[in-house]
Amino acid sequence: MDGFHDLGGFQGFGKVPHTINSLSYTPVFKQDWEHLAYSLMFIGVDHLKKFSVDEVRHAVERLDVRQHVGTQYYERYVIATATLLVETGVITQAELDQALGSPFKLANPAHAKGRSAITGRPPFEVGERVVVRDEYVAGHVRMPAYVRGKDGRGAAPHFGEVAVPRRDWPW
Repeated sequence: MDGFHDLGGFQGFGKVPHTINSLSYTPVFKQDWEHLAYSLMFIGVDHLKKFSVDEVRHAVERLDVRQHVGTQYYERYVIATATLLVETGVITQAELDQALGSPFKLANPAHAKGRSAITGRPPFEVGERVVVRDEYVAGHVRMPAYVRGKDGRGAAPHFGEVAVPRRDWPW
């Protein structure tokens, strides 16, 4: 899905600070409430098993541009998670509005389901040449416009959804 949210590859935004392998959540979350947004997402994903992390990402991508610009990162995840909780029938929009005391704007409805992950092939090896498919897919896909059609080399082992850093890596 190409959208406003996909700013990867654009210049001029400055360095993105990040922390790897932190044993504390405080470097990751800038405000005290932000870890609760992340926890809420995983209640829906893991505890209730109502949706996947990729569906949450897609719901974030479905936010209106003004809503996206006017909210902080973890606020978007609260909106996305609330959207999916309503869409999967865990709570109704009316119940959500009543609990919050005012109307709560959800993400826009999904117009496509995207494409299922390609399965049945071995994972790429570190150093192996890879070419990213040059195709547009409606819905959430981990193939942003700036890498489509490009080639490169596998740089890190990939376990499921997250490349897990290890101390013995050369970088």
